Amino acid sequence: MAKKSKTKVNKNFIFIIITVLLLIFVCYKLIVLNKYKSEKVDINVDSIFNKTLVIEDEDYDGEYISIDNMGIANYFDGYVDVEGTLYKAKYDENNKIISFYSTGVLTQYINILDTKNMNPGTDNKGEYVLTSDSVKKFLNDNNIKNDIDLLQYIKNNYYFKNTIFTCTNKIKTNHLFNSFVENSLPHFESITLISGKVKGYIFNVSTDSEKVLKQIHILKDDKQYGMLLSGSEITNDEFIVKLLSSIKFD
Repeated sequence: MAKKSKTKVNKNFIFIIITVLLLIFVCYKLIVLNKYKSEKVDINVDSIFNKTLVIEDEDYDGEYISIDNMGIANYFDGYVDVEGTLYKAKYDENNKIISFYSTGVLTQYINILDTKNMNPGTDNKGEYVLTSDSVKKFLNDNNIKNDIDLLQYIKNNYYFKNTIFTCTNKIKTNHLFNSFVENSLPHFESITLISGKVKGYIFNVSTDSEKVLKQIHILKDDKQYGMLLSGSEITNDEFIVKLLSSIKFD
């Protein structure tokens, strides 16, 4: 009887220890979930990523605009330099700018913070924060190699739902990702993905009913080429498809 009693006590002790550990785990995870919860804003990701432009190759034998080693058709008749800026603009009879464009070589967003591959860090208060190291780890973990991969990842994965079974670092990373999406996407009316002959994306921004901005990003190898367009005659899909179909690389 003594042995049975001792065995029963041991089992009860083990049960109590396991129960206490489980309670500690659950309480800890609830605290982490509450601390890193994201108040989901009203973002309809499907409506933001609402279009894809498929670009096919077209012959063009006219004058080209050079953006580093990329050439694009000069369909901008009547556009002149705007003094003191990098813009070329078209004016109306009242000398008012009705449309403009600019070009340049850009840095991909993911490359801005793409530095050393280290573990996620904290600030001087011990808070988990968005750092170059944590971004690098996030990109590596999710095989995100360029801006297009990042946008596709956002399109396919927003919005993360954490549970007590989600590891703590993942909860923190998801919190940062959700915060990034919530703070970034609402600045754009929509995002158009570009596929086919060239790869890239377009940020569509409406400043008011008359002004529409198109930020075109074309990716090739490790470079990104950009064009900023404004004005109804050069921001419609028909013109943009025609323009991008003329692209060539040296």
